[in-house]
Amino acid sequence: MTIQKKRLGDILIDCDLITAEQLQQALSYQREKNLKLGAALIDQGLVTEDDIIWALGKQLNISFIHLNANIVEPAVVKLIPAEYAKEYRMIPLYQSGNQLSICMVDPLESEAIENLGAKTQLSISVSICTRYDFEQTYAAIYGPLEGQEKVEGDMAPADKQTMERGIPKGMESPDKVINYIIGQAIINKVDRIHFEPSEKGVLIRFRTCSSLTKKLEIPLKIHQEVISKLKIFSQISAAPRTSPGMSVGHFKVTVSGRWINLQSMFYPTVHGEMVILKINDFSNLGSQILKSSKSFLDQIAGNVKKNYGVLYITGPRESGRTTTHYHILNSFNLERTKIVAIEDPVQCTLSNITQIQVGQNGVGSIKEGLDLALLLDADVIYLDHLGDLPIVEDISFAGLGGKTVLTSFMAYDAPSSITRLLGFVQDPVVVATSLCGFLSQRLVRTLCSQCKSPAQFPPEFAERVAAVGEKPVCFTATGCEGCQLTGYSGRALINEFIPNSSTLRQMMISRQNYQQFYQFARKQEIPTLEDKALRLLSSGETSVDEFLRLFP
Repeated sequence: MTIQKKRLGDILIDCDLITAEQLQQALSYQREKNLKLGAALIDQGLVTEDDIIWALGKQLNISFIHLNANIVEPAVVKLIPAEYAKEYRMIPLYQSGNQLSICMVDPLESEAIENLGAKTQLSISVSICTRYDFEQTYAAIYGPLEGQEKVEGDMAPADKQTMERGIPKGMESPDKVINYIIGQAIINKVDRIHFEPSEKGVLIRFRTCSSLTKKLEIPLKIHQEVISKLKIFSQISAAPRTSPGMSVGHFKVTVSGRWINLQSMFYPTVHGEMVILKINDFSNLGSQILKSSKSFLDQIAGNVKKNYGVLYITGPRESGRTTTHYHILNSFNLERTKIVAIEDPVQCTLSNITQIQVGQNGVGSIKEGLDLALLLDADVIYLDHLGDLPIVEDISFAGLGGKTVLTSFMAYDAPSSITRLLGFVQDPVVVATSLCGFLSQRLVRTLCSQCKSPAQFPPEFAERVAAVGEKPVCFTATGCEGCQLTGYSGRALINEFIPNSSTLRQMMISRQNYQQFYQFARKQEIPTLEDKALRLLSSGETSVDEFLRLFP
């Protein structure tokens, strides 16, 4: 990563934090005291450290991180010697491929960054942190700094209140609050951020791996300003609503050189508007899917491109259907394939794909979106859900016309997906003959490797896990700082796929029942979702509680 070589003083002037006259004053003080410019500005009370961090992040397009030892991967510490880290006040965070992410107090030290890149032969991605966070993290990783300042119990009452809310001192403006909260959520791999107003303040809670934890509170007096900023980012009118209901939008932020999509949902409550931000890191779909699951989805994508027709992806809410859809869409040659996506709402913006929103100045319904996609000469049509039931036959006729259609609806497993779909239509022939396949799936939470603890399988599970064929091991969730005290650190995608075949078509046309489709899948040696979850359980990757949550 090449840091823009711009002087700190010019950056602070551009951000309207100081004037040219104040800069000259600080430069004189800097020469007199032999300090760095930032320290001189802070000593004279012209800016705070957080002002400098905010300005650097804004001008250099880098993110602020609340640095701590829990977010540092031990394997990368050896890439930066202790003396080098101390001299340039930098901490390694993690390595992804040929990119090393680091955090610095002064990201304008471009020569140090370039030297590190040359030494490690890696691309360097930089974020910024406070001096205090650097010192505490350095001490935890490398050992105490000489002359390191110790914070005693003489904090002023106002400072204590700020720390109890969880927002660092000087970060209380709406822009900084938003940057801080979103930055912390992305660093900690949070799925959703909840802004929940009450009589006393606004509670900020993070949902990670289906578990909700309280993170901090912000005062009510800035809540409306935060809402207005988020609506501007989401391209939603900040004017008072004239009709009830939820407003939905989305925007992007950049973190460590990659784009992160955030879907925003606003809904009025008694104490003000509640906001939920859903974080979607679709810039690197492969990192969200286990290697075995990715290989399986690659096979599905190949099947879709060979057979055309309609692929139905099913499962309950929060089963990863959107991620699977996007993975398959990205497998197409986007330069030679016209893809039109009809979404309600749009989860994120996708390159080289025509996306159409349902409602909110878009098309009026999924049916209108499908008709428009056909008029737009699409090769591939993505409908994020079926919408009105009569649309099933329209989708089927599109598949018969040589289009590839991806869509989804809620069902328990692949056999029940077939019987549920047949219940939507009067003529099963058109649905059966336009079919590509049925893919049902779940997301299974995987145990945190740092804190999972040995356990015993309940008696009713002993025979089931023994039938898997491997030596079963049992672990349970415990919870630590690394997993936000949830006990889980990720999710595994499990699938059940029934492809199109002449036998399946005939069974659909004759409207056979669930048990018959279930037995057909077993004869084809297609593992059930429960079978795949049992394998994760017996290998110690998930817990009995998680298995029972999905398959009670």
